[in-house]
Amino acid sequence: LVYEKGIKVHHMDGFGIHFYGSEGEVKVNRGRFEFHRGGKKIAGYVDREDGTNLTTELRRVEDEYLKNAKVKLYVSQSHTRDFLDCVKSRKRPITNEEVGGRSAICCHLLNQIYYNHASIQWNPKKMRFAKGSGKPEWLTKNYRAPWNVA
Repeated sequence: LVYEKGIKVHHMDGFGIHFYGSEGEVKVNRGRFEFHRGGKKIAGYVDREDGTNLTTELRRVEDEYLKNAKVKLYVSQSHTRDFLDCVKSRKRPITNEEVGGRSAICCHLLNQIYYNHASIQWNPKKMRFAKGSGKPEWLTKNYRAPWNVA
């Protein structure tokens, strides 16, 4: 995927997400992470066999490198629990409708690319294919009567 301003996302094996920055990189996937700086692995936790502890490694990175971070993300151990807590508190969950929807759309579009062997362009503001790419029927399915989506 190539986003506005040239930000690229590659679909490949490995961690769930791999962020590259000007000073290092972070790899994250459900209970696993690695933090690299200057090409060197500084901290991480993949499994117990590597002799590390997830909580200890995360705390170390936060204390040494993220204490004065300009942006801090909201922590959620469980999207389901977070959603239920937010129903009570009336706050927005970490995976709110916009974040969840846009994440799902990216996955569905990638599936269409693989399935149809086609390059596509997407207009996120209009929520449809852009520049004559893709086919509208890829965005829906045949519904059993009398059901439909208007």
